Amino acid sequence: YYSKFGYQPFFEQNSQCLSIVARESNHLEEITLDNIEQAYRFFVVKWKNYDCRILKSLSQLKIVLAEYQLSGGQLLAWKQQEKIFAAAFCYPCQETVYVKDLQAEKDYQKPFLEAIAKHYQSENIHLTSQASQQEAHEARGMLKITNIEAFLPYVQKDQRAIVLQMPENEQVKYLLSLCKYLPFMTLMLD
Repeated sequence: YYSKFGYQPFFEQNSQCLSIVARESNHLEEITLDNIEQAYRFFVVKWKNYDCRILKSLSQLKIVLAEYQLSGGQLLAWKQQEKIFAAAFCYPCQETVYVKDLQAEKDYQKPFLEAIAKHYQSENIHLTSQASQQEAHEARGMLKITNIEAFLPYVQKDQRAIVLQMPENEQVKYLLSLCKYLPFMTLMLD
C-alpha cells in the first residue's frame, strides 16, 4: 500500500522462537535510566556495523527504555569487569520472553540468552534481531527519502542525474545501494 507513496521495505529482521536452557549467571545486570550511558555507547558501536540502522540519541534511548519499563520490560546487559559484552531489550509475556535488539560480542549471545531465560524463569525466547544477508528475513519497516535535493550532495555527481530521472520509489532502492547512512528520510516501522 505505502509503496505508491514512495516508501520501500527497508529494515530486515530475523525472528526466531528458541528453546533455551536456563543457566544462572552473576554477569547479568539490569540497565536503568540512571546507568544507561555505558549501554548507549555499546549499542552505538554495534549499530554502526549494520548497513541499515537507526542511530538513536541517548535521550531517545532513554525514552525507549522508559517505555519498556512502564510495560514490564527491561534492558539487560552481560557485564564482566565493568565492561558490557551483550545487551538487549527484554519483555516477558506469559510463558515467553521477547528479546529485541540483542547486540553481543562474539561468543556471548548464547550465555546471555541462557541468563535471560534463568532471570525470567522461562526457556521460551522469541528473538528478533537484525537479519544478516545469509538469514531468512522479513521487512519490518519502510523508508522514504523526503528531501532528495538535500541528499544529493552526498551522491557522486555522475549519479545525481540518474537519481533525479528515476521514479520516486526507485530512488530509494538506488540510493540505498550507494550509501550506508541516509540523513534525509522518514521511517515507518511496524
